[in-house]
Amino acid sequence: NAIFLPASGLRAKGSKISFDGTCGYYSTGTLHSAYFTRALEAKEGSRKVTNSNYRLYGYTIRAVKANVVE
Repeated sequence: NAIFLPASGLRAKGSKISFDGTCGYYSTGTLHSAYFTRALEAKEGSRKVTNSNYRLYGYTIRAVKANVVE
């Protein structure tokens, strides 16, 4: 299975979009604290889950449907 995650960048502190075309940042549903979220950072050839991303950053939210097998 595969999923396409575009390099959508992020919007920091209400500013313009940064890193578009270079990195993709995706918020997860897991909070790290009141102000921080866990997120996936994806670049060509690497990916990592981070804990210290401000929730106010404009990270992409990518809806993914669960594949339920009965």
